[in-house]
Amino acid sequence: MSAEQPSSFWVWKNTFICDYMDNILFGNEESIQLFESLIGTGKLAHAYLLVGNRGSGKKTMCKQIVLRLAEKSIKSDPSLFNRINDGNCPDVKYVRREDGKKSMGVDLVRNVIEDTSMTPFELDFKMYIFEEAELLTVQAQNSLLKVIEEPPANVYFMLLTTTPSSLIPTVRSRVQTIKMQSFTSERILNYLEEKRLLGVATQEQIKFALDFSDGAIGKATMLLKDGDADFSAYSSTKRIVDVQSRKGVGGNLIDIIKEVKSFVGTSDKRGQLSLLLTYLFKAYRDLLSLKISESYTSVFFNNDEANTYVSRLSLETIQQSVNVISTLQKDSAFNYNITAAYNVLAIGLWEAA
Repeated sequence: MSAEQPSSFWVWKNTFICDYMDNILFGNEESIQLFESLIGTGKLAHAYLLVGNRGSGKKTMCKQIVLRLAEKSIKSDPSLFNRINDGNCPDVKYVRREDGKKSMGVDLVRNVIEDTSMTPFELDFKMYIFEEAELLTVQAQNSLLKVIEEPPANVYFMLLTTTPSSLIPTVRSRVQTIKMQSFTSERILNYLEEKRLLGVATQEQIKFALDFSDGAIGKATMLLKDGDADFSAYSSTKRIVDVQSRKGVGGNLIDIIKEVKSFVGTSDKRGQLSLLLTYLFKAYRDLLSLKISESYTSVFFNNDEANTYVSRLSLETIQQSVNVISTLQKDSAFNYNITAAYNVLAIGLWEAA
């Protein structure tokens, strides 16, 4: 960003658009207009709950709200723009779980509350953005509730979540919920084409990104640009299901073990196994839905694959497979032996058939 700003620093066209911003929020016009009206009239509340799937633009929305609130400060000090845009402004704090922890506890929230009493360093307000707010413990949420109910002046809280039901009712009742827009595969594809993000992706990779985007443009973009591991896990899952479905007619246990081992056998074995379990769970949940509902359309498999596996695999086999995967996912919280784990997975799926 240059030191000299144009006279019309902010350009509004039913969306937050800044001439110099790299990440512009796509869609979400109603929410954007709401925030612009609230900011323009000085009626922005102190706490909001932003709900949307991974990659739906929750953090981008927060960043653009900050930029809009900081407009006067940025005009005085243009370098502020980059610090906000890059996540380096001391008055805008992203609250995340600590490495190695499964949740965000009360001590973390207490540190945030203590920080709210300090004067802003660069801006005339402070904002705390809780990523994965669903990971806040009940005790942490109750602690946060106190400051939400009686917030310090010029302090804002943004709670971002994929699962609002994970937050206690009293917290949800004290904040305004904003739902991020979900897009059709066709609209996401049009966006990717317009932004020239398809690159050298194959048709199968593009279909995978669209099918597993959960209606979120950011997630579809991630799966295309940085989703090699996800696509490999997806492909391995399909091969594992196929081998299992051919038990007695060409499939064998060794093939499943080799498939699991070949995918998991990288430097980050624990992370790879967790990723594979995630896609296996998606696949068998998909098959379970197909088995019990004639109106359900498969997301994981194409029509031929879906028909084949539903006819070959019994309801009991699918349910037992889900149980094997779920048990291993729960065990992932502990320091288990990776080799033993993927053998348990392979044997469990084989015996389920």
